[in-house]
Amino acid sequence: MAVGEIMHLLFRPVMLALLVPSVIAHAGAQEAVGLEQLPGKPIDKGWFYYTNERYGLSVEIPASGFVYELGERGDELTMTSQDGEQTITVYGSQDVDPNLRGNNLTLAFAALAEAQIDAMRLGGIEVTLEHIDPLWFEVGATDASYLYYQKGLISANCPTLTANLWIKYPVEEHNAFDEVVRRMSKSLSMECAAQ
Repeated sequence: MAVGEIMHLLFRPVMLALLVPSVIAHAGAQEAVGLEQLPGKPIDKGWFYYTNERYGLSVEIPASGFVYELGERGDELTMTSQDGEQTITVYGSQDVDPNLRGNNLTLAFAALAEAQIDAMRLGGIEVTLEHIDPLWFEVGATDASYLYYQKGLISANCPTLTANLWIKYPVEEHNAFDEVVRRMSKSLSMECAAQ
């Protein structure tokens, strides 16, 4: 198994297993769809505003060059480049376990980010970016072949819901693909009505 595959196995499921154990069982069931079938709207040349009402998340995504797959339960959108080298996953999760940090949801969320980072390091992945804030985190990492980026958000109004962005792309494509990562990261948002 390549280091990149280990990274994906460690990176995303650590958070999923802590947030929503039931998602693990459904993660493999996806259906390919056309861009026009995704919830949202075109916004400008080459970009689409994707929304997931179930989790209140939205993000700008590239409008071409990818195969789009929706998770069986609508929890995630996975985009894979035509050559299979770039993967982008946008997903929502629920039920952050406040017991992770003494009934404090923002500390529990930070614990999830710390677990992600620890898992990457244990898997031999070099962490190059690490930022943990009470309502969001981002992590960048690399191995010999790929760059990885993840951003997670929680809402102050709905702190048990998370919006997540996970991206993997070849190291040699970083100059061309870094702008895609920046735009998606900056546009990732979560809106939730007060509970």
